[in-house]
Amino acid sequence: MKERALASPDHSQTASDRARRRRRLFTRKEGIAYSFLLPFGILFILFSLYPFIAGLLLSFTDNSPLAKETHFVGLDNYIKILFNDRVFMSSLRNTVYYSILLVPAQVLLGLGLALYVNKKLLGHELSRMAFFAPFVLSVSVVGIVWGWMLDTR
Repeated sequence: MKERALASPDHSQTASDRARRRRRLFTRKEGIAYSFLLPFGILFILFSLYPFIAGLLLSFTDNSPLAKETHFVGLDNYIKILFNDRVFMSSLRNTVYYSILLVPAQVLLGLGLALYVNKKLLGHELSRMAFFAPFVLSVSVVGIVWGWMLDTR
């Protein structure tokens, strides 16, 4: 009976004591993690989130760099650009074309070339050299040029 009591969890603590202890351990670990994330969070809010929200709110006004006051116009700016601006529609069409057709094609082509280089097929040594030589040679050439520039002989 004593062995069973030792193996079982401690029932002398109340549920609130266990919860308080768990909460204290959780917040200590969590506080350390958040302290490491805090610099990124501040910079993200300062340079990404705030300008995005400010620009979004500004798009609902008739703001001008020379005007002292701005007036809320709602969706009028979006309606004007959607129905009256041909450049916007051309840009939108090009963006959709690029996003739907070209990006997946580039990903599939890159994946296919990576699989080809990885497999031992006919000429795979030559293809590896052709793919990786520009990366290796550029670093080597830059190193040689800097060596020539810094040579005091």
